Amino acid sequence: MNNINPQSISNHSKNLFLKASNLMPGGVNSPVRAWKNVQGSPIFIDHASGSYVWDVDNVKYLDYVLSWGPLILGPRASRNYRYCNAYID
Repeated sequence: MNNINPQSISNHSKNLFLKASNLMPGGVNSPVRAWKNVQGSPIFIDHASGSYVWDVDNVKYLDYVLSWGPLILGPRASRNYRYCNAYID
């Protein structure tokens, strides 16, 4: 598991951030999350499971922040998948 260190952000994430910066102000969907003020580049998350997230270079991180949905159940909570699949079927 890794800590996010601005010097360790991969070129892949940096390139994605440059592309995103051309599409939306600050390269993010919220001025609060703009990285310009912290002089760094964000990591780009590829996937998540439980309390872990993986970036585009397959580096694993513990998701301390979580989010509104994952805060309660964690990403990819199996009961959510079962419920959604049963509803769709």
